[in-house]
Order: sequence, then C-alpha cells, then structure tokens
Amino acid sequence: MIERIKGWIEALKCYKRVKAKYVELIIDYENTQEILAHTHDDLESTERKLRNLMKRTREKMKLEKWEKYWTKKHPKKNITYIRHETDGDYHIDVRSFFMPDFNYPSFKYGKIDEVALRCLVFVMEKIHYVSDLKEFGYEEYWPFAYQTLKRKRGDCDGGAILLANIMLHNGIPNWRVRLNAGWVKEPYTSKKVGHAYVTYCRETDNEWVVLDWTYYPSYHNIEDRPLHKDMRKYYDIWWSTTATQSYANKKYLKGLPEEFNVSK
Repeated sequence: MIERIKGWIEALKCYKRVKAKYVELIIDYENTQEILAHTHDDLESTERKLRNLMKRTREKMKLEKWEKYWTKKHPKKNITYIRHETDGDYHIDVRSFFMPDFNYPSFKYGKIDEVALRCLVFVMEKIHYVSDLKEFGYEEYWPFAYQTLKRKRGDCDGGAILLANIMLHNGIPNWRVRLNAGWVKEPYTSKKVGHAYVTYCRETDNEWVVLDWTYYPSYHNIEDRPLHKDMRKYYDIWWSTTATQSYANKKYLKGLPEEFNVSK
C-alpha cells in the first residue's frame, strides 16, 4: 500500500513537469504562429509596395516618353515680343510671360484634367473682355498675368497668359501647357484674325485640346473636348511657347506680324 502511494506521488510530480512543459510548448507554438503571421503580412506588404512601385515606374516612363515626343515634335525658336513700358519699348522673350510663382487661385485637388478645367472656368468667369486699345492705349499689348488678375479685364492674350500661369501654379507640368498665337475664325464676323489662346495636352490620352477663355469658351469636360487639330475654327499657329521652350511655324517665320521678332 505504501509503495502504491509512493508511485502515485511520483506520477503526480511527473504530471506537473509534463504539464509545465506542455504549457511552455503551447506558448512557444502560439508565439511562433504570431511571428509567422507577421512574416506573412510583411511579405504581402512588401510585394504590394513592389507592385505599386513598378506601376508608378511604368507610368513615369510613359509620361517621359510623351513629354519627349511633344517637346521635340515642332521646330524650336527663340521668339521675342515687343513690350511697351513707360520708359520705352523692349523686345522680351515670350517665355518671360510665364510667372507661375505668384498668388494665383489654387485648385490643387483631383486629376490634372479636372484642375485644368477649373483654371479655365476661373478665367472665363472672372475676367471681362476689353480691347488692348481701351485698356492700355495700344492696338496690341500683352500684359503679364498679375496685371490681368488685378485689373479683372483684358483681351484674348491677357486672359490666355493668365490661364497658362494659373495652370502651372496649380501643378500642371509645363510641357502640357502652351500659349499660342495664330489664325482663327472670328466668332461674329467669320473673318480670319489673329488670336492668342492656350492648348493643353490632356492626361486622358496625351493629346492637345483648346482652352479658349474668350473666342470659343466652353465648360465641357476636358476628356469630352475635340482635339485641337480637328477644330476647323482654329487655323495655323504662328508660334507657341511653354514656360521653358518656344516653337515657331516654319511657314510663318518670314511673315509674322511686325511686333514679333524671331531669332535663332
């Protein structure tokens, strides 16, 4: 009987050791499972980040391809424009009309096509058309964007310059925004006249559309607009410029209006 009791005591001690070991193993198992779960999450997170990085890289390469294409498509020329000042007239580079670092209105939200439309609508609704002769006393006068913004009036070139600057100010890449001077069909007389307007290389398909605040204003969404090249109301461009590069139509290099001076 005594021996049996001793056996039970030994068995009880053994059971406690086994139970303690079992609990230890359970804890180790649970910790291992948690580590494995975190490892799995980390792997998924890493894979997701890599996929996103590859996607962004492909998109960036595609945009760089389009930027290179449109930047090199047309012949480059340095173009100067006569600028009337109180102390005389000066020939300034047309790229000087780009001054995006100013207190322009901000619309920095949404896709850039949506931002471009908001910029156009602002100029359409806030700027009143007035001829250069009435506003500045010259038949032709190209104001800087801050002048038009302060005066709240101007003709086609004043509003176009303002629009281009507001677009750049709101983060639209400069290669997508061009200030153009060329022939168009006048809305009321149907005559072929000189006009200044903005063209925009939209994000939708990287093709150019017209953003005209005065002759042919439109509230249509950017993606729904016809391409510039398909619009019969807009004829040949004499010259165009972005903030960094200006271009000239070879056809008009010798016949540009007197106020333009084209040099190599």
